[in-house]
Amino acid sequence: MAPESTRRYPRLNKLFLLAFVACEEGRQKSPVTLGRIINISQFGIGIEVFDQVPIGSEMEMEIDLHDMLVQAAGRVAHITPAEDGKFIIGIEFKEEQEKLTLHIIE
Repeated sequence: MAPESTRRYPRLNKLFLLAFVACEEGRQKSPVTLGRIINISQFGIGIEVFDQVPIGSEMEMEIDLHDMLVQAAGRVAHITPAEDGKFIIGIEFKEEQEKLTLHIIE
C-alpha cells in the first residue's frame, strides 16, 4: 500500500467488514464473500480477502460502518499478495461515496 503522503484523497484506516460479489456485465459471477476493510475513502477502498480477484473485476459491496450501511459498486484497480496468504485488493468506486466523507474526516 502506498504511504499516506502519496494518497490523492484522505483515508480512514479502521477495520470494518464488508460483503461483496464479483459481477460481469451486471450479473453476479461469484457467491457473496466477506472481506475486512483496511482503509477507505469516498473514492475507493482497500480490503483484505482470502481469494485472489482479477484486476478489472466489477464489484458490488455492502459496507458495514457500525452506525451506517453503505452500498457501493466499483472495479478492482490492483491486488497485492499479503504475507499470510491473503490478498489486499484496491477497489475504485464507480462514483464518489459522499456518505463516507463524514467518517473519513473525523
